[in-house]
Amino acid sequence: MASLREEIFAKYKAGFHVHAAMVELTYACPCDCEHCFLVRDPRGEMNTDEVLDLLDQLAKQGVINLGLTGGEPFVRRDMPQILERTLHHKFFTSVLTTAVNVGQEEIDLMCRTGVQRVEVSLLGATDAVHDEIMRKPGALQRTLGAVRLMVAAGLDVRLKATVMQKNRHELPAMHELAAQVGAKFEANVTVAPRKDGSDEPQQLGLIEDQLAEIDPTLISGGLIPDEDFTGGGLLTCQAGRTVIAVNPRGDVTPCLMFPMVVGNIRENSLQDILHDEPSPELLQLRGLTEDDVPECRDCSIRPHCQRCPGIAYMETGDATKPSRSACMVAQGLARNSGRIA
Repeated sequence: MASLREEIFAKYKAGFHVHAAMVELTYACPCDCEHCFLVRDPRGEMNTDEVLDLLDQLAKQGVINLGLTGGEPFVRRDMPQILERTLHHKFFTSVLTTAVNVGQEEIDLMCRTGVQRVEVSLLGATDAVHDEIMRKPGALQRTLGAVRLMVAAGLDVRLKATVMQKNRHELPAMHELAAQVGAKFEANVTVAPRKDGSDEPQQLGLIEDQLAEIDPTLISGGLIPDEDFTGGGLLTCQAGRTVIAVNPRGDVTPCLMFPMVVGNIRENSLQDILHDEPSPELLQLRGLTEDDVPECRDCSIRPHCQRCPGIAYMETGDATKPSRSACMVAQGLARNSGRIA
């Protein structure tokens, strides 16, 4: 018998109603992470009224889960107004941050406005590694100081690590560090290409031999909250179906990691973009099934794969094609499990 939650989400799926949205509030950031997939240009970003109107529209669409990210969301001076509006709509709100600019004022704001989860980037267990990858001297100590304050205030804090060549040797220590400060720990080995199509960030990722040696028990997921790879690589996903993203200029995309622009809230309402006048690209994406991805569906090492359709789209221009980075990761993790010699 289906649970009430399963019944609710089944109704969302049947009508392509969005229950989760990620909003990039800004591309500005005090850090300049080596592997960042953004093309950061702060010109033309949504003003306060536009963001608040977007939140109102998301509520009307039935959104339950809301992620606020950037760049660094706390760069925006209107975060109090934004978070007050999320509280008004009773979203389950997550904030993704470097925590470099987070102090007691920001923590009090998040507690007051009911933020349920704070996800913080952790890129090393030592100052030398974390700060080098973030290209921000002093970043680790500032981040850890903020995390301790957030945990003490009762916030659910998750330290999220992208495991790459420079920090792979510190993965166990990062896991231990998270426990020491009272935060949960999530690590992934997926490095996305930059949104302009450059694979420069991916060159920092682990190679197959390194993946074959990593402790798989410390790898817990992908780049997007609540991704589920228990069944292997994703052939299709909920991007554009029950999940959307909106970038700082109002472009609506199927997902944070799926930069196919299907509309802009400065030109059309979300109701028009998602339901009344959906683009041909969005309709095609919603119609995809696993049969449209035969190469990946029938792959013998799919159980070890962490394929993301959005990253496949960024790499190939086609969400139904194999993702070269996911194939390499799957090969390494399969060797790790002993399935491939």
